[in-house]
Amino acid sequence: MLSFANGGGVHKELVTRNGKDFAVAAKPVTVTLAVSRAKTRLAKAKTIVLELEGVHAKAQPGFLVSVRIGDAEVGRVALYTFAEPQTFAFDATEAVKRCGGTVKVRFVPLSPLEGEGVRVASPIRISGVALSIERP
Repeated sequence: MLSFANGGGVHKELVTRNGKDFAVAAKPVTVTLAVSRAKTRLAKAKTIVLELEGVHAKAQPGFLVSVRIGDAEVGRVALYTFAEPQTFAFDATEAVKRCGGTVKVRFVPLSPLEGEGVRVASPIRISGVALSIERP
């Protein structure tokens, strides 16, 4: 168990992390996070955060990514600055609490224009997916 504080005094307890690099392009990608050992801690948590680390692309991607846990969309990734790796954090409390011993995070490409298909100019790369519990 890893615990750290950010500048605002909020402590984060790392529950699990998948550090395997992957790319999202025209087809959805699923990353599975094992949380069976932390089920009790997750059930009691007030805030569970899903973090995407090292998010970048070689060029403007031309699409968005819907980040889903089960049927719930927990956030969207839109890269306006793409060359420098970025971190995205989403409140995933309710979605994670509905999961069992594994949390399946699904990355679904979306067109930025309603009614149009996804056009991938450059894949979006993600270097890590982490699940943490936040405490004041």
